[in-house]
Amino acid sequence: MIHKGSATVIRKPRALTLFLIPACLSLLMTHTAVISADSDTSLNKLSKAEQKSGWKLLFDGKTTDGWRNYKKEGVSDGWTIKDGVLSRSATGAGDIITDDQFGYFELSLEYRISPEGNSGLMFHVTEEEKTPWMTGPEVQIQDNVDGHDP
Repeated sequence: MIHKGSATVIRKPRALTLFLIPACLSLLMTHTAVISADSDTSLNKLSKAEQKSGWKLLFDGKTTDGWRNYKKEGVSDGWTIKDGVLSRSATGAGDIITDDQFGYFELSLEYRISPEGNSGLMFHVTEEEKTPWMTGPEVQIQDNVDGHDP
């Protein structure tokens, strides 16, 4: 979920990777990419207090509503939702972004990463370049114990 303000991109750069980008936020995962709500999709709901204070849910645990592929309309078939988890296939998923764009924001998220996974969270990305990683900073999310740097 995101608070007060960017669009969200999920992208597949070199190797098997995923990005979640608010205005672009990009979550990159090598191997298996997953945005998680746990198996209980009730976790993907905002409380009345969260709603009142300005939080916005980016993923409802059931649909890709509010998302689209980077520089495209709609979400490709390479993305699936099962048990409240948004996952990408090994090929053909492409990067996804939120329909909405945000300025200043706080982001709270849960994720799962595969063993040896290498991921990241990109933000303030725009669609002015060929790929989202060319326009915004990335925070690394990776398995530092069993994984390796690209």
